[in-house]
Amino acid sequence: MNFDIEIDKFVSAVESAVQGSITESIKLLSTIQSQELSDWFIEVGQNAGAYRMKGLGRNISKQHSGKQLKWPKNREYEVLKRDAYRCRYCQIRLVHEKQLDAYEELVGNEAFPNGGTNRSRHGIRLIMRATFDHIVPVSHDSDEDKNVLENVVASCWSCNFGKSYFTIQELGLECPREPIFQDGWDGLTTILGN
Repeated sequence: MNFDIEIDKFVSAVESAVQGSITESIKLLSTIQSQELSDWFIEVGQNAGAYRMKGLGRNISKQHSGKQLKWPKNREYEVLKRDAYRCRYCQIRLVHEKQLDAYEELVGNEAFPNGGTNRSRHGIRLIMRATFDHIVPVSHDSDEDKNVLENVVASCWSCNFGKSYFTIQELGLECPREPIFQDGWDGLTTILGN
């Protein structure tokens, strides 16, 4: 499946809704392969780290401290702007939850669901929703402060959940701190507001 094609359909649907063509927006939204996106996320995306570890012949039952720490909500847009609203691992275009909710307000929950389970969410929500990943996992035992800007990158749900508590070294990933391309993508903030 080509995620960019599905994302382009979503952008067109959002543009139609913002222009007042709600019926057209819902029609465009219905052309997105939501079920296929959801299935991919549930079966592959959120398990990518475990698959990668198995493929590398590494132990996936690593013990971790259980520590959890979220990036502060008031600093989320700072990271997204720095990272050009792209997942620093896979480069997929990201949209903040506020913009996804703003679109839902325009077209309704029936057209763009956000249920309590992955199966009850629109597939676009699963692949485009921005989250924030600690490069050195919070659960990784060390004395260094992990909730600092230099250790946090924008991430899609798939890469964040897939990476889980593994380090980038364990997963054989390149460091996501490297600069990424700028293409003008702003996570729909221009048309849906902040």
